[in-house]
Amino acid sequence: MSLTVGTLVGSYEIVGVLGAGGMGEVYRARDTKLNRDVALKILPSTLSADPDRLARFRREAQLLAALNHPNIGHIYGFEDAGVTPGLVLELIDGPTLAERLEKGPIPPADVASIAGQIAQALEAAHELGIVHRDLKPANIKVSDDGVVKVLDFGLAKALDPSSSLPPLGADISASPTMTSPAMTQMGVILGTAAYMSPEQAKGRPVDKRADIWAFGVVVWEMLTGRRLFEGDSVSETLAAVLKDHPQLDRLPADTPGNVRRLLARCLERDPRLRLRDIGEARILLSQPADPSPALPRASDRRSAPLWVAAAVVLSAAAAMATWHFKPEAVAPLRRLDLPEAIAASREFALSPDGTRITYLSAGHLFVRALDALEPRDLGPVSPASRRLFWSPDSRTIGFTAESAIRTIPAEGGPQFVVCKIPASGRVMGIEWLPSGHIVFSVWRDSLHTVPATGGTPTVRLAVNRETEVDFHQVAGLPGDRLLVGAHQRQGDSDAIELIAGQRRVVISADKTVSAFEYVAPDTLLVARRFMNAGLWAVPFADGPIDLTRATLVQSGATGFAIADDGTLVFSLPARLTSSLVWVDRAGAVTPIDGAALEMPRPDLALSPDGRRVALVVGEGPDANLVVRDLAGGDTRLTFNKATDTGASWSEMMSPSWFPAGDRIVYASGSVEAATLVALRADVAGEARTLTSGRRGVVSKDGRTLMVLVDDRGRGRLERLDLIGEDKVGTPQAVFSGQDAPSVLDISLSPDGRTLAYMARQDDKTNVWLTTFPTSTGRWLVVEGGSRPRFSRDGRELFYLKGVTDERGQPRVQLMAAPVTVDPTVTVGPAVTVYDSRDAAGPRPEGYDVSMDGKRFLMSKPVPPAPGEGPRLVLVQNWRQALKK
Repeated sequence: MSLTVGTLVGSYEIVGVLGAGGMGEVYRARDTKLNRDVALKILPSTLSADPDRLARFRREAQLLAALNHPNIGHIYGFEDAGVTPGLVLELIDGPTLAERLEKGPIPPADVASIAGQIAQALEAAHELGIVHRDLKPANIKVSDDGVVKVLDFGLAKALDPSSSLPPLGADISASPTMTSPAMTQMGVILGTAAYMSPEQAKGRPVDKRADIWAFGVVVWEMLTGRRLFEGDSVSETLAAVLKDHPQLDRLPADTPGNVRRLLARCLERDPRLRLRDIGEARILLSQPADPSPALPRASDRRSAPLWVAAAVVLSAAAAMATWHFKPEAVAPLRRLDLPEAIAASREFALSPDGTRITYLSAGHLFVRALDALEPRDLGPVSPASRRLFWSPDSRTIGFTAESAIRTIPAEGGPQFVVCKIPASGRVMGIEWLPSGHIVFSVWRDSLHTVPATGGTPTVRLAVNRETEVDFHQVAGLPGDRLLVGAHQRQGDSDAIELIAGQRRVVISADKTVSAFEYVAPDTLLVARRFMNAGLWAVPFADGPIDLTRATLVQSGATGFAIADDGTLVFSLPARLTSSLVWVDRAGAVTPIDGAALEMPRPDLALSPDGRRVALVVGEGPDANLVVRDLAGGDTRLTFNKATDTGASWSEMMSPSWFPAGDRIVYASGSVEAATLVALRADVAGEARTLTSGRRGVVSKDGRTLMVLVDDRGRGRLERLDLIGEDKVGTPQAVFSGQDAPSVLDISLSPDGRTLAYMARQDDKTNVWLTTFPTSTGRWLVVEGGSRPRFSRDGRELFYLKGVTDERGQPRVQLMAAPVTVDPTVTVGPAVTVYDSRDAAGPRPEGYDVSMDGKRFLMSKPVPPAPGEGPRLVLVQNWRQALKK
């Protein structure tokens, strides 16, 4: 069935013809919904007319959709609306490998790159049980920048009229192959016989080793520029496949030795002697090209083991002699500061081989060889990108962005989505294991694992929701074992545990450990905070760890990375201070008198009369509450001090004023175990405990306390009657039922009739309005908004919204929307009142609104003095420092 230009196939408009053959007709089409070009393959009428085979093919297409890999052409969907059903495929422009080979052989260096990417594609498919069975140059495309795409995975199997497809989820590598009767039907495999394995040509069942044979044939053709097996007909070609021995002596003289050896293994006629895993081909091709040794003649192959054994013995003897007589070399200790652009990055990772460092800067992902003058720009990434990590072979970089785990080749190339991150979508710790799996912990959820080639994550270790919050850190150990930091609900601390079949605590609940990494053979590097802040090395041998035996590596260090060769990188943070400023609706900034303060979290609240501001100064057990009079003068209300590991944890303080302006309510404790307390606002004094919760807001009449409570990772909103200064009534849920939102922040209108709240939904935060005290209706204000605040007259609602500029840089905008409540709640169009275009400008993450609604109180970072900015230090042979 031929389609004309302009024909609609579902939502796809035919633009032109790309090709035709026994497998069907392929068209360039325009996706009218997503405004992108696709390839639309219309299936042969003999298949589309058979309901049973059509249903099987649909299931096959669903299975093939799991092949999400940068070197595999993607399947977007199965379209059966209106005309003959077909496949919606990724449109890949550019020549096929067959078209490129028309110009002659390909240089060995380019062959290694192309073949390596083909091997990666096959490896990803084989790990999912999918065998291509029709690998050939015509099914491979190579872009101008060298990126390889393998096409038509599994389609020959799915379209074979004689095949019986397995059900979805079965091991399809065991499904029947195409047999010789199929070869004369519709020209299904004409032109592909030259790439069939001997067992496939005989009509026998095949597995992944058939793809390995075809891979060898394709590589041989790339090197020589001509087909390995040829004939005047399909029968003659198949006869050559079955009888002729691969002519490796016809390879070009400059073919590297490792490639010759690889082809010899791939082109073994007996599948039992053939290379068993295409991943081995990928590894061999990644090695430096070695000289091309003369291959032994067939008549000499019986004696090959003798000269190989002799060479091994001589090499071993030479190595032992060298080791015995060579004096031990003591490598010197070296330290150097890395460039400022790397030091300013909050996310960095060192390659396992110690040769490169990757980091995020200005919305781009960079990788820099330690012996290079300039970094390599791997391109723009999402502003939310975090958690950089490396593959064990130091060839691929991983990161998290937009609730997904992604990877990208360290030499550059397309990004590959490994999986969507389950639950909260936020990764706490992540590690790429030598087994080929990525293990990661999710915020307020379990420890998961997923193949690095892509797939659906599975739970590696379930969190005990009665006693644990999540697993903060993950570190790999030999033998696929793990060290994890289990975040405890009680005491807000981490217990470091060894996961090896069962859980075993190696460090009991401890508040000082923030990160850790295993260093072979017997050391654990630990980053500690508070009074023991710095990087420490402690002996580790699978048993309990005694932190009192730790040796200080670097005082004050926070984040760090360690390579297999012992190269160490650690960060020394700058002392960050901020000043208070007013920002008007025109963006003009007016400084407020007063000393700069350490405000890592811009958590502030204006008093009811607008003359004072409550501030959180410091962080962790060092966090304290300070009231600043905007006319001059500070009053410190608390005196927390991290004098020991049992100090009060005060990460979320969230101050809020009582309507009379005489007291402040704030949260003391962690997100999961916070307590709301009240204290006088004019002088340090006794704090009165009110109830449990991580944020409290007092109504304007002083009768009601709104409380946010952490309920196993969800924010539950409650209201309580205020009775006197230190008593509250019985909590009453503001939202109830299964559809109750997970609330993160709130603002109550001055008249107490309307509640604005921020809730998490589908991995993003939205701002809503509802009536109060009974929620009789809900109105969406904005998707992707945060920190709602009412104006003092209740006529406007302010909120923050994250945006990305034309350079990919993240920004925060402060928005204002008019609000009316009579006769019903109505939200008007929002306008931007402030845009954080300047990274050194005021920080709208924490803000409050002036009495007249014309100005906004924010904090502005104070640039560090010369030499006091953040530093990233690289240390080679760091163990020498421990010996000193």
